[in-house]
Amino acid sequence: MELVFNGRVAGSRVFPSGSTSGEWRTRLVAQEDGWLAARASGNRRDSFYQPIFAHTSPVWLNAGCPPDARSLSAGLLVRAIDDAIQWVQTMGKYTSAKEREQIVDLYRNGQAVYSELV
Repeated sequence: MELVFNGRVAGSRVFPSGSTSGEWRTRLVAQEDGWLAARASGNRRDSFYQPIFAHTSPVWLNAGCPPDARSLSAGLLVRAIDDAIQWVQTMGKYTSAKEREQIVDLYRNGQAVYSELV
């Protein structure tokens, strides 16, 4: 079993071989906002000989401190949107210049949101 916080393993526990159930209690002190999930894996395989594993949906924890990863990710998205705008302006096929500008405006609006997070 693993406890995953913002994509990093925050804790783990190995259960005895052959276990089909178990309990694990642990503490997590969140130093920043982020998502938390649990995942489980083992040595068993399904009928297609693929490893059997499970992963919960994430839940969001608000510790009152935005993670550094948020800023980094937002910066990457700002630059990716610049690339998308460049493609729209040079390669995209639109029925009119007005339609092209509407698409660019949508990108710029989204980019402004991410710029605030950088």
